[in-house]
Amino acid sequence: PIYINGNVHLILKDGCVLTQKTYYAIEHLRICVKPGSTLTIYSQQEGTGKIDKLEGNSTRSGIHVPKGATLNIKGGTIDAEGTSGGAGIGGDKGEAAGEINIFGGMVFAKGGKYGAGIGGGDEGAGGNVIIYDGEVVAIGGKEAAGIGSGNEGGSGGTTTIYGGTVIAKGGEGAAGIGGGT
Repeated sequence: PIYINGNVHLILKDGCVLTQKTYYAIEHLRICVKPGSTLTIYSQQEGTGKIDKLEGNSTRSGIHVPKGATLNIKGGTIDAEGTSGGAGIGGDKGEAAGEINIFGGMVFAKGGKYGAGIGGGDEGAGGNVIIYDGEVVAIGGKEAAGIGSGNEGGSGGTTTIYGGTVIAKGGEGAAGIGGGT
């Protein structure tokens, strides 16, 4: 994984894609923002830079943003998917999500089985999600919210939407935005 420690700014260059390679038996690329740290993702003028198919392994999230960590997305295309129990963007299995702010760009986040699209992992609460603009698609895993908590995760957290286009779909009996089952 790519570990973020401190305040990090990632600029997605127009026409370029950050993606996984399979060198040395590495099968998954994921970004992990450590508590107390902030990752801010920008795009260049045309906004065509991408982060493609970030994927957790085992019970992990695609972009790990646990409680105490912050992710700011200001542009580009982001595709993140959790695996069994992990959120697409947010907590790993059993973890609550941190602070996730989306200012623009295109964000696709899909939770693994029992993980939220954006929010908590399986048995993890949702965090603080603010969407200012952009296009956001958040799909929860089985019994997990699209944006909010994972399955049996308790609180859906706080979600504030000021603008943009948001599609949030919960999995099997869970809220689109709010709590898991």
